[in-house]
Amino acid sequence: MDHIPAEIKLAIVRQLLDVSPESAHTYATVSREWQRFIEPTTFASLKLDQGRLGQARETLTPTRQTYVRKIQFTALLPDYHDLKELEESDSEKKENNEAFSDAVTSLMEFLSTWSSAHNGGIELELCAACTIDLQGYNGGMEKALWILNRRERRERCVLSYVALNDGLYHQLPELSLVRKFTCPPASVTHRRLVPRTCCEIASRFPRLRSIDWNLRDGSHDYSFRLQLRNDFAIGLSALPESIRHFTLSYVGDTTSFGHFIDDPDPLIYPGATRDPLSVALRKVSIQMEDVSLYMVAGSELLWDSDLHPNQQGHWPLLRKIELRLNVNNRTPQGEALFDFDPLEPDYDPSPGPRIASDRVVPIPAQLTPYQLALARAAGRMPNLTSLWVTIGDRIGDFITYTVEPTSGADQGSRAEFIYEGSSATTDTITQEIQEEWWNTAHVHLREGAEFHFKVVDDGRLLELRHKRDNPGRGLPQDLPEQNTIEWTRVI
Repeated sequence: MDHIPAEIKLAIVRQLLDVSPESAHTYATVSREWQRFIEPTTFASLKLDQGRLGQARETLTPTRQTYVRKIQFTALLPDYHDLKELEESDSEKKENNEAFSDAVTSLMEFLSTWSSAHNGGIELELCAACTIDLQGYNGGMEKALWILNRRERRERCVLSYVALNDGLYHQLPELSLVRKFTCPPASVTHRRLVPRTCCEIASRFPRLRSIDWNLRDGSHDYSFRLQLRNDFAIGLSALPESIRHFTLSYVGDTTSFGHFIDDPDPLIYPGATRDPLSVALRKVSIQMEDVSLYMVAGSELLWDSDLHPNQQGHWPLLRKIELRLNVNNRTPQGEALFDFDPLEPDYDPSPGPRIASDRVVPIPAQLTPYQLALARAAGRMPNLTSLWVTIGDRIGDFITYTVEPTSGADQGSRAEFIYEGSSATTDTITQEIQEEWWNTAHVHLREGAEFHFKVVDDGRLLELRHKRDNPGRGLPQDLPEQNTIEWTRVI
């Protein structure tokens, strides 16, 4: 082996890793030279908890630290043994927060000792769980009992949020090596993290570049849910200015079949007219290169009608934005974006528990502010190349705006706006909205470039009603044509 060129040895190692990546560490014992080839792979991604930090301190030499690219850290919480009381007591919540705080502190103090030679940065994925919940995947009797209690465990996880102790984050060491901070979705085994806690931890990463958080905007306690959203808005102001990539999923709870509830309760405090979380996210987004949001938000996420145009946001770096807004078909104020179809046989105008997707008829007065905000904000994104937006839980309804770049030029050669779906009607896209998009196209296109504008009502509401009223019969030729707006203009 000593006479084989290094390039060939590396090719052999890569083949072995492709065939059996879980056994990669065993190849490191072949020789010191093999160890040098293998360890960058075996130490690239680590799974740790506070109980394994001691071993990590002994194993991760300064050289091995430079191989690490991702750490998946689980903060282990105290175990519980009684599922009769699904909701945790105040003392249990306090114990969980203490354990979580201690675990995060231990991890960050450990990482603060790492070699300064680690210039590539790492991704930190953070979650919290009880050992007893994680044991369900070990098999045997434990797994059988875990499955029997699955619903109860899920309810306990759904009702449980963990957070740092108040004021602790100021005492945490700063970690320049963390460049991406990820929070995976809560599950049957993992608890929910308080959003403000995620912001507080992120504030200790001064060179952070990317955030990818999957959090939950739901709680059986309505007042606590409002507090979570409001505190989240406050916490966002602490995020480092170095962040350029921001992905957030922050939606409410669903039924067991995955449907969002048609819940009219507002997500802002009484007397408020604007959603503080939407405003805070707009302020954070102005430093980003790409943004992806999946949440309930107001039109002030993009454009605040209470502000003068000179005070509105400006996104000089933003190139890509993806928004999936208000899948509960309501605004943060609790106002419906869509109405129920009165032609449905089971239509009931009285209030009652229904799922959000039962709302199918667009309410132009509620959708227009979002459409105007979107068009106006896009005009303040000079480097925008891709926009994709859905508003409400209407499968197949989407808005796209794309700019084709011109080689060697600052402005594009062509732009296209498409809005398609059952909510894309001539009532929801007014002449004012069309002119706002025309103004936006001037920002992105060079002189002589084309802007194509197209709005197509896919006719699904008409088709569904016809099929319901005429079972087994095809669509007639005299079914009203789709509402379409289409034009092309040259800059």
